[in-house]
Amino acid sequence: MDRAEKIDCRSNGEVIFTGATTKFQLKKGLTLARKVHCTRRCAKKYFEVISQLKKMINTIRNKIRSIINRDVNSFSPTHRRFINVNREDYVLYIDAAKKYVNNLDNELKDYLFMKPYDNSNKNDKYFELMFNILSLLARMNVKRGNRVLEVGCGPGWITEMLVCLGYNVDAIEPNEEFIEIAKKRVLSARAHHHNNDNAKIRFICSTIEEFSSNAESYDAIIFFDVLHHVVDEEKAFEKCFTLLAKGGSIGIHEGAWQADNKKLKEELSNEMKKYHTLENPFSAEYMDYLFKKYGFVNIQRCSQINGLFPKEIENSPIKQYAQLKSDSNNIIIARKPAGVPTTLDSDAITKAEIKIISQMYYPENQSIVFTVDLHNTGETVWLSDQSLLRGFVTISLFCGELGKDAREAGRILLSNDVLPDKHIVMDLKYYISKCDLDKQWKIDLINEGYFWFSKKGTMLKEVSIK
Repeated sequence: MDRAEKIDCRSNGEVIFTGATTKFQLKKGLTLARKVHCTRRCAKKYFEVISQLKKMINTIRNKIRSIINRDVNSFSPTHRRFINVNREDYVLYIDAAKKYVNNLDNELKDYLFMKPYDNSNKNDKYFELMFNILSLLARMNVKRGNRVLEVGCGPGWITEMLVCLGYNVDAIEPNEEFIEIAKKRVLSARAHHHNNDNAKIRFICSTIEEFSSNAESYDAIIFFDVLHHVVDEEKAFEKCFTLLAKGGSIGIHEGAWQADNKKLKEELSNEMKKYHTLENPFSAEYMDYLFKKYGFVNIQRCSQINGLFPKEIENSPIKQYAQLKSDSNNIIIARKPAGVPTTLDSDAITKAEIKIISQMYYPENQSIVFTVDLHNTGETVWLSDQSLLRGFVTISLFCGELGKDAREAGRILLSNDVLPDKHIVMDLKYYISKCDLDKQWKIDLINEGYFWFSKKGTMLKEVSIK
């Protein structure tokens, strides 16, 4: 037996010899096979350990968050609501709500059909209400076809807007007279605006505490000038969290309770004496406490600025010109966690692989168009919703060095959210002057408000423009 012509070491440890072999060469071949098999087995074990470590890290991260939330929940706000309400009083307040329309005079009953329009000289109430509801809806970023729960629809002036905007609406209201008016308004609005789309509307005579529906049924829940009528806020917040779909939003717009505001206290007391309904707003600190206690995330407490402003004051602080300030109002948008980390979670792994499919420079308008393939190689969902203010992803073309002399040609929003291990192909258009064509340009992604992807391990994509 002379030599081994071929030794084939397979992944399963099997060794195939071709040709004659000496005993020494046979022993050598078996040793080599064992080493190869051991190396492959160790590599497999290594990747299994890495996978287990990642799961352990995520578990530890979630436990830390739960501890933080538990610490937050143990905090007891000094001021909660205008008055302390016993749950035994629930029936009395709901009964008053059911009789509210009957207790109105004829002029106020007529207003239920014309709201938000008013008879004042400058239509002040109309502009106030319209700015408020439109600002809230715009920030919530509700999309056509989404399923929306409107809590306390009243006479339906918002309901008719929601339906004509193409949302599928469930409107709950404990007062049957209100529901009858709302039905007429929605029917009339659809006829007036030739609204023939398939948006669905359903009215339910109920309070939020008593309302029942399938879990994760709604993309958005709206409380507009309503939450202060809720008797059992703990039950209401728990119910809303259950009803919202993962990633769904809740929007609240109303004034906040301020313990040192004597005028507000007097107004609320007079209203309750007149109609016996619950007028019980929440303090800002208690509202924030409730959102955190029941697991909502991305909680945004907002100020509101209405109308147009002269150029001379455009760089002034928002608080200086806000009609509704965040510390004296409960204007809040929050979300139910999406179930997987998103780019709002700055501690989670966010990475990308950037590939350029094609590029073309157009000298006539000094623009360059890239077609890029962006691969989400991290564990977060890349968000595309600019209304979040931060935590959404953009694509930047820049030259120079980040943190020093970098100069951007612009930032472009993602066209849609991108799940982990998924690709998105986009056309990106930037404008670059001829004198800058010889510079070294690079493409990077940005988690707005947090970091550039390249600072977290993503490889920049360098491009040369000829």
